Amino acid sequence: MTSFLRSLRVAAVLVSGAASAASADPLGAVGDESIMSTIHGLSSIREGTGGPQIWILFAATCEKSAAMRKAVEASPTRLRVSWVPAPVDGGRRDPATARLVGADIEGMTSAFAGDLSRLPPGGEAAERQALAIESGLSRPMFRATGRPLATPTIVYRDADGLVRVVRGAVGADLFARIALDAR
Repeated sequence: MTSFLRSLRVAAVLVSGAASAASADPLGAVGDESIMSTIHGLSSIREGTGGPQIWILFAATCEKSAAMRKAVEASPTRLRVSWVPAPVDGGRRDPATARLVGADIEGMTSAFAGDLSRLPPGGEAAERQALAIESGLSRPMFRATGRPLATPTIVYRDADGLVRVVRGAVGADLFARIALDAR
């Protein structure tokens, strides 16, 4: 029994150490390739035509996602940003964000302003998106960050080719550093 408790304590230390290490790097935790392959298959709202590519998982009703949108809009960096509607909220479906699966940039802007009137109700595509996020992103992102998936979350490939995961809204300075690090 004592060795079992010792093993359990070692596992707890390793998990908390991984979470600390993941949050220690401001340019994001290193994730595995499955994150990138899953995110490429998700519906997204694209903006920008030049520069590095980043993906931002967001929710229409999330204040931090709205703040992230403002940081991206104010940024002087040239990026290709794919906004990925994440219609999941702690295992429940988010109907407002579900309406953004398949939408355009104007629909996303309206949703952040609280106006969903021009968007169709979420349908089968939104359900597929939610399932893909839950089955393909939740676990690898938890392994990378030590915390559950949350919005907003930035995903990008860095200059060394590593998949980076940055959980939560970031300010202008950190966003500029991410833009420089992205390829």
